[in-house]
Amino acid sequence: FSFLPEEKCRHSFREWWWLFIAFFFWLFQGLDFEAQEKIRAYFGEKIAMYFAFNSFYVRWLRLPAFAGTILFTVQRMPESVIPRRVLHLALVLFATTMAVWGCLMLVAWR
Repeated sequence: FSFLPEEKCRHSFREWWWLFIAFFFWLFQGLDFEAQEKIRAYFGEKIAMYFAFNSFYVRWLRLPAFAGTILFTVQRMPESVIPRRVLHLALVLFATTMAVWGCLMLVAWR
């Protein structure tokens, strides 16, 4: 049941789908220099800096997200496959790596 006519529903779905795809392209590519300049010219320096940092931060988050996903998957395995002692060591290493990653990311932003 929809309040919109079928043709309008199809149009809004196509529009939504395109935004979804555009978001993932942006997620993996980030903003290029031209897009940042357009944002700066239209919205100003502060807003452009926000989007530039956000793009940089999302690009840097890909590696920790991948590592965290793998670690979460390993955590869900039974103890017969991965001993808890190994898992605890992996968690400590992951936490240490994340602390170092945070420092490196901030240094790279400068």
